[in-house]
Amino acid sequence: MGVVIISAALTLLAYVLGELSGSASAIRVPKNIILLTISLIMFPTFAFWMHVAAKQQRVVLIPNYLWKQLSFASICAMVTLSYGVLQTMELFCTLLFQNLQRVSPLQSSLQLLPGLVVGSIIGLSTGAFVHPLSPKYLVFVSSLLSSGASLIMALAKPEWPYWWASFP
Repeated sequence: MGVVIISAALTLLAYVLGELSGSASAIRVPKNIILLTISLIMFPTFAFWMHVAAKQQRVVLIPNYLWKQLSFASICAMVTLSYGVLQTMELFCTLLFQNLQRVSPLQSSLQLLPGLVVGSIIGLSTGAFVHPLSPKYLVFVSSLLSSGASLIMALAKPEWPYWWASFP
């Protein structure tokens, strides 16, 4: 049940944010107001369900007591922000390649491929690094790398070749 609640909440929120990305005035559309309200209500509902399920000795996704631990909550926040940076960078790199550098959608996709390969390798190998290293260090390093990549792209000029800023 917890998976259903949080999945629905995140899906509705993503839908409304997607609608808003097209136009900020979309927030005035009644359908979007209702969906956003339902989504925001579902987040505390998820927390309540986790509390009830834990009291009944059921398996829970994330026990509520973990959120009271500063290190867990901080790591989750940093991972969320790093993922947000990744998604934003992917979007803006696509716009840079296609709208400013005038490359084809196929070439733009190929230029994003190294990031996908590296991300897959890191995702698959993280399990090997979690045991010998503290997750705090892994999250810290990934946050630094995300920040560095954003800084490189913020300073990049559209006329620069792919290998100077976009690839790194």
